[in-house]
Amino acid sequence: IGVWQSFGYNVILYMSGLKQINKQLYEAAELDGAGVFQKLRKITLPALSPVTFFVVVITTLFSFRVFATVQILTKGGPGNASSVWVYYIWREAFRYFETGTASTAASLLFLCMLIITFIMVRFVQKKVFYQQEERYQGFTNQGVCPSRIFNNFLVPGSATIRLDGKHLFLLTCGSVREVSHNLPQQFRCAGV
Repeated sequence: IGVWQSFGYNVILYMSGLKQINKQLYEAAELDGAGVFQKLRKITLPALSPVTFFVVVITTLFSFRVFATVQILTKGGPGNASSVWVYYIWREAFRYFETGTASTAASLLFLCMLIITFIMVRFVQKKVFYQQEERYQGFTNQGVCPSRIFNNFLVPGSATIRLDGKHLFLLTCGSVREVSHNLPQQFRCAGV
């Protein structure tokens, strides 16, 4: 029941995450010859990793809050088989009036939730990709927009820089240009 309760909320989060992905990234991937699965693996999944991280953390924390379903449907039975931690706290506090046991269980629940959240934030968040833009200000003097590189794909429509050995390659408005960088202040463009 809990899965279906949060399903609509999670779908809305993923839909908004999909709308935030820059369409130019997909166009650049197609120009680079990427297939459907490469675009999914290199663009869509990394761009959705913050949403996935949020959904996993919130779903894990909400799974500890299951109470009404257990109380209404099974009352923890048969033989405490469906009893959960929050239901145990309620039963000890309001049915048996063991407030010391209930407050200890509530404190342990809080501590467990805190530890699980800390572990998830500490170790899982390292794998979360937050969209970054690398900007090279040296090319703004030549009238070229600041460049953008996303996950090794060139983004057309702006100046994008890719370094190959000793040459820089610019992609401006869909055309590739090689830039010699012999002189630090002057850039000589030649069509490739």
